[in-house]
Amino acid sequence: ERYYQCFGAAMAEAFELLERAIELDPEFADAHAYLSGCHTGAHIMQWPGVDGDLDLALASAQKAVALDSNSAVAHTRLGWAQTWKHRYDDAERSFDRAAALAPELAEVFSYQGVHYIRACDPERALQLTTKALRLDPFAPQVDYHMGMEYLFLGRFEEAVTKLEIARERTP
Repeated sequence: ERYYQCFGAAMAEAFELLERAIELDPEFADAHAYLSGCHTGAHIMQWPGVDGDLDLALASAQKAVALDSNSAVAHTRLGWAQTWKHRYDDAERSFDRAAALAPELAEVFSYQGVHYIRACDPERALQLTTKALRLDPFAPQVDYHMGMEYLFLGRFEEAVTKLEIARERTP
């Protein structure tokens, strides 16, 4: 829950909880994957006192995939880190692998949508995030990601609506 609240104090707590989980079980792939997501999110948001190191994000995601190559979460977080490291071809392969492993997991398509925003294809991004929303209308981050995609497409009223929904869902 703290992972998805996307502000400094909650993210700092998510870091602590995930690092503790890894201490207790170093083979817990999803903990490494979500730790990668914390590093990537902190890099994006630039919170004071929260480490947003993309190299650590990439290393954590790679560790997650090494521990469980069948984890869609691990491949999604690897794609997310690769996207922000501007390794778009690698990211696309990671997201495609995640989608093949878990075609019903909304977060795969939501984060893949952000990848396509970064890769300058907002129409494709919106298609993927729309799919994520269909799969899970309450998936964390989907409304925020879709709002940003509408913004990049110049669809400002729709962007505001989605971003307001995202703000209401993330206390």
